[in-house]
Amino acid sequence: MKHRLLPTLFLILLIAPISASAQWTWVHPMPQGNTLRDVVFLTNTTAIAVGDYGTILVTHDTGATWSVAWNVDGVTGTLQAIDRLDDNTAVVVGDGGVMLRTSTQGFWWDVISGLGWPDLVDVSFADATHGIATGGIQGNSVALRTSGGGVNYSWDTVSLGSTVFRNVDMASATDGFAISDVGLLYHTTDGGASWSVATPPASGNTSLYVVDFLDPLHGAVATTLGEDHFFNPAPPTCFVTADGGATWSSSSLNYGLLTQDYFPGEILYPQSGTILVAGKVVCCTTSAFDSPPTGELSLSTDTGASFASAANGRPMYGLARNADGTVITVGEHGRMLRRDSGGTITTIGGPEPSQGYNQFAVGSSSFLNSQVGVAMSSDGLNYVYGEGSYLGATTDGGETWTQVSRPEDCMDVVCLSSTEMLAVGLLYNQGAVLRSTNAGASWSNIWTQSSPSALTAVAA
Repeated sequence: MKHRLLPTLFLILLIAPISASAQWTWVHPMPQGNTLRDVVFLTNTTAIAVGDYGTILVTHDTGATWSVAWNVDGVTGTLQAIDRLDDNTAVVVGDGGVMLRTSTQGFWWDVISGLGWPDLVDVSFADATHGIATGGIQGNSVALRTSGGGVNYSWDTVSLGSTVFRNVDMASATDGFAISDVGLLYHTTDGGASWSVATPPASGNTSLYVVDFLDPLHGAVATTLGEDHFFNPAPPTCFVTADGGATWSSSSLNYGLLTQDYFPGEILYPQSGTILVAGKVVCCTTSAFDSPPTGELSLSTDTGASFASAANGRPMYGLARNADGTVITVGEHGRMLRRDSGGTITTIGGPEPSQGYNQFAVGSSSFLNSQVGVAMSSDGLNYVYGEGSYLGATTDGGETWTQVSRPEDCMDVVCLSSTEMLAVGLLYNQGAVLRSTNAGASWSNIWTQSSPSALTAVAA
């Protein structure tokens, strides 16, 4: 059965009074705010990104604009990975053994029927017909292979025992490499019918995480910070081979730091000499009160001998490069970056780095009229991270938002005029009411109760 990808409307912010015919439209951040897990170019201009809650995004102008859809055939779980078969065709895999296939650049989707597959976490195609999908839950592994282009009933199950592959890459129709959930490198020479442990790039506590091969000889793997980082640290590293894994050279990632947990989301070896890594950095590995995770995009133009890294405001999990050298990387809360062939990086989606880290946030909104209002998110995680949550103001009915100062531990806010706001919450362990007379630029405490309980709501 085919299912057309339609832009399902999703609730985020109220921008107009409700009426019987009112609709809800996602307005911030644009084009949407769910975490994205992977992205792939089908052509130089067409790309598809996938992520949490069944999110699928399609662009036909190299990321300038995106169409967004959720709930394709009722799929609401996380879509973990996507890979290209040809200019029109891609396969997506995700939680609950979900598999989707498009042959129309994401306009229509086929739901591929499984037989009780566990979670699928990665998929890789060597060409338009030969592919591998992998996954598993707590030792319940699954590996699937196809020589029929991934259409329905073309997938065969491969026995891996208790081994779970978290990352796989097909270098050709016969040669492929995979990383297991315990950080071992595996190799197949028969299109995935059988797998054997390959020669590791390094010994000790190095933990391999992601892999990508340009061809059966030339490939790269990236590691996390060594798990035993307190006593025998191993810095995050990129290993590169030119002989199919017989020998490896190495270079540090994340500046070789041993004080930060580093997790590469994806490594890409798209052409000779070029290697990219999208990752997540958690600083500083010792305290629950450290700052929230950040993202990193690393680029090597000398086949992994050295990497230049660019930090950004959210962890990055997937990346893609087209034939013209444009790179798109996607990550947490819908964050999307584009790097042009000249090296300029711009934000093309999701929240800006300056926006508060509002994971699992709850919040409130208050509108003076159809155009002027405020919206706030409040999250316990932000207290742990030592950050304030997001408070935004709009003067155009929610089309654009400006981040303004948010009182610490604010629980609710109300807009009284275009410049005056009241907020309630907890100040110095006492319930408090605060007022702003300059549209949230600054706040003054106008009343404090003796009780240590917070004030949680305010209305006008």
